[in-house]
Amino acid sequence: MNDSLELDQKPSIIENVAIGSHSSRLSSVIFFLLCFIPVSTTVLFGGVDNATWIIVTICWVAIILMWLVEAWRVKGLMFSPSSLQMPLIGLFLIGLIQLLPLGSGAGDAILSVPATRSLTLDPNGTRFFLSHLIVYIVFFAACLTFINSEKRLRKVVFLVVIFGAIMAFIAILQRLASPELIYGLRTPFQAVPFGPFINQHHFASFMEMTGGVTLGLIFGRSGLQDKKPLLMISIAIMTIAIILTSSRGGMIAFI
Repeated sequence: MNDSLELDQKPSIIENVAIGSHSSRLSSVIFFLLCFIPVSTTVLFGGVDNATWIIVTICWVAIILMWLVEAWRVKGLMFSPSSLQMPLIGLFLIGLIQLLPLGSGAGDAILSVPATRSLTLDPNGTRFFLSHLIVYIVFFAACLTFINSEKRLRKVVFLVVIFGAIMAFIAILQRLASPELIYGLRTPFQAVPFGPFINQHHFASFMEMTGGVTLGLIFGRSGLQDKKPLLMISIAIMTIAIILTSSRGGMIAFI
């Protein structure tokens, strides 16, 4: 009877696969890539360069291949059934529908703009957006699946806070030293840079996201009373960085 109770209390492989609680070396490598991608793309000019997207694509393919190998190894696909993925998938489907050849024809014109046979007036722009969106969908799905323990979640949270504070500090120094250059080397065309971002408003948005996590740790029940002074310093640096961006929308949103 004790043996039967122990068997009943032990979760099955199928349950582990469904909720993404399985952990292995491949899972750890995928987790590392999930942390590496946002950090590297932020440092490399906010991820807008084609060279940066080469790195992102390589990591994206590596995540998919290791995900499939892990699924083959455990005899089941690890995934998260979270409904948070549905808006991204729905947006992707809308983009695919816009590319269907349901338009009036190439010979017509709307407001002097040649029409295409697809529903979108800019098929190339739509395809470009969808190619990026599928990367975001896989990345988000992998995060929901492989950030599957409190230990990993804590690592990601502290990575966001520490990285945000470091980037804010570097951006403030850059603003004081050479406000028109990125890292003192690159001059963006027709834009006002801040930190690694070509657009100052984008950096303000980045600070809102990292600062939001920091404020959550300060005011939430995180049990980090001993680390609150460091968190307060981090949010102070981020706040100063947002103010220096002169982004009115960024400051209002942060408040």
